Amino acid sequence: MRRRIGVLVGAIAILAASVLVAAAPASAAEYRIHGACCGNGPSMTGSLHGTWDWTSAEEGWASFFATLQYDPATGIMTFRIPEMFVGTFNGQEGSFRADGVSFQRFKPGTELYDFMRWPDPQPGTTGDPKQWLGGWGVSRIVEGSGTGVFDGASGSLAFTNRVLLGATTYTGVIDI
Repeated sequence: MRRRIGVLVGAIAILAASVLVAAAPASAAEYRIHGACCGNGPSMTGSLHGTWDWTSAEEGWASFFATLQYDPATGIMTFRIPEMFVGTFNGQEGSFRADGVSFQRFKPGTELYDFMRWPDPQPGTTGDPKQWLGGWGVSRIVEGSGTGVFDGASGSLAFTNRVLLGATTYTGVIDI
């Protein structure tokens, strides 16, 4: 009888341990990512497949104008944009929000584009691609914003602009 109780207790202990292991959340893994974005709209390829865009036009423009800083003497423009990725990673679907900070360089002395005249062609920072010298940005994943494969995700992506207001490449690290 003692032997049966011992075997039963051992079996219960093994079962309980396996249930605890199955119920425990998987530890976060760090993934290095890279790819291309936005050459023809918000499409993203590489490690992330999907769309990379502002969270909404209203929120994006509001943030852009509220944070826009431009120094014509240096030609450096900075601004923040709330962003959203919707798509797949390793074949699994998900989404996350990101807080993007962008830096754009123009030839010193370039006037600031008159955004009240958007999208009319005009001289100025975003109206004359010949004045553009390059751009880059960093987008940090907003904690708690992930869904699906990105539930609980953290990390950041660094973007390098290849074309003014267009094609970029990205690299980064995502912890899932």
